Amino acid sequence: MVPVKVFREGKETFCEWRYEDGKPLGRILNQGEGFFLEPEFSSLEEARAFCQRELEKDASPFFHVLQGDDIIASVYNDAYHTAKDKKENRIYAAVSLVIVMLLATAVSLLFMPFQATTHHVMFIGGMGGFYLLLYSIGEHWNLEGVAVVIMLLVLLSILVPLLAT
Repeated sequence: MVPVKVFREGKETFCEWRYEDGKPLGRILNQGEGFFLEPEFSSLEEARAFCQRELEKDASPFFHVLQGDDIIASVYNDAYHTAKDKKENRIYAAVSLVIVMLLATAVSLLFMPFQATTHHVMFIGGMGGFYLLLYSIGEHWNLEGVAVVIMLLVLLSILVPLLAT
């Protein structure tokens, strides 16, 4: 019987996943900075228990359990990685919203023929709200929403001066 090994994923580790006979199987395409842990195990259950003990020490790593060259299971702390992803998404949303609002402010002040400050604020807030709507519809790290708002602002900066004359 082929022994079971545990691989700790690292930077630049790439895996390929596929289904064979209804079971997910994977292969490590690029080991990167990942490494195999020393003990070999006789069963999948022993390897999973070892990975769980390691995750109690540090919740951040991904472990892949391999039999031969095939990844037969992955073990990681789902709650930790979900919380980490949500935090990164909030930071991205805040930074990209600030960028969109700054661009909307520039377009509003340079190209929009508004007489009142409240109209500029409403335009900038509307662009920010439109971006947040696009961001909430898309997946995390939604670059499409930023691209759509930038295209809209460019079109407005071209068309509004033409209509105002």
